[in-house]
Amino acid sequence: MEPFEAMGIFWEPDSPSRTHQGILTLDDGQNMNLKLAGFGSATIQNVGPEPRKIMLTDTGEVIHGSTTAGLVSLLGWYKTDSSSGSDLSESWAMETVEAVELVVGAHFDLSIPILSWTVKLEAVKEWVHLGLRRLNKTFDHGETGVGTLHIGAAQNRRMDATGEHVTDITMATMVYNVPQDIDQARRDMVALDQILTLSTGVQPPLQDVTMGSDGLQSPFEFHSKALQGPRSTYEPSAFHAPLAYEAIAGSAGIAKWIQRHENFALPLHAMLNMQRHHAPDTVSELDFLSAWLAVEFYLGQKSKNHENLEEFAEQFFTKEEKQIIDLKKWAKVAAKARNDIVHMNEPQPEPTLWLNSIDVLKMLVVRKMLALCGLDWKGCTMGYGHNQTLYRLSHAVKQEGGA
Repeated sequence: MEPFEAMGIFWEPDSPSRTHQGILTLDDGQNMNLKLAGFGSATIQNVGPEPRKIMLTDTGEVIHGSTTAGLVSLLGWYKTDSSSGSDLSESWAMETVEAVELVVGAHFDLSIPILSWTVKLEAVKEWVHLGLRRLNKTFDHGETGVGTLHIGAAQNRRMDATGEHVTDITMATMVYNVPQDIDQARRDMVALDQILTLSTGVQPPLQDVTMGSDGLQSPFEFHSKALQGPRSTYEPSAFHAPLAYEAIAGSAGIAKWIQRHENFALPLHAMLNMQRHHAPDTVSELDFLSAWLAVEFYLGQKSKNHENLEEFAEQFFTKEEKQIIDLKKWAKVAAKARNDIVHMNEPQPEPTLWLNSIDVLKMLVVRKMLALCGLDWKGCTMGYGHNQTLYRLSHAVKQEGGA
């Protein structure tokens, strides 16, 4: 949603007659700020009467407004500032409210059912690595337990010199079989955002979010601080991200991930919270432990860490990969590094071991996720330089002793 400023009248739904003038601002940082004003008359004999109170509380669920930008609703609002004063003619009060979410185009409340949502995904065409022509022709769809997810090019297309349809706009749309509440729509969009982040290597904001509702005649714009706004670069690997679009069977695979997003919440959270340094060959304890936590979600607590990791890797390594790296030795070295960090605060191991172990741990998590969705994971590698990564890791394991 583009930054804007709108003037209008605002009120709480349970007090529609208690209206206040205000200015609503959405800035470049995607912060939603509403300044409300209240006035009261004064006389020379009574210079300082109390201005009328604007808000009953410091927080609330919904504020409605009729503004120069149309109908608006602020969801999850909270007061951040309050001031008042008076002169010989009047008294005044000014209160500033911020909101977690903003709806433009409707008077919305949390009980309104959601039928569909659409987001703009500028990063998808680079992620697919197949070009827009292939994407425009396929229009992949995916069935979930609650609806259909569609990823494809926007309808406003143009022709290139060869007569192919091309566009710079790609959209993702979810259409629910049964209307869902706003919480479900949020969770599904967050899941899509996580999968895109893991797959692209950057955190692309979900732009231009619109929703359709059973209770409203036309779609409305939806902005949430949790979903939109500036993001920092995410660098999960020195090479390309381990998960390509085709490796998860297009948007049908994404739809299955969304259907099971609760199962993936912990490993995705661990992997997405890695804070890689600017130098691609530098890692930290947090990087390694984040990747390990993602794997540990599937390892469980039985037996020893190195035995669990060896069994896990044995299941999800190909025959060719097993010929490059000794899984038993790597599992022991990796588990020792993990334990040294957690329990002994030992100095970090040889950097190559950390860097390449992180890539392998992430690859194992992705393959496990694909397997849980019933999708083919064997083509899922660590990207370009996959074998070189394994060879470097094998050499690092030997340097660390291995046993």
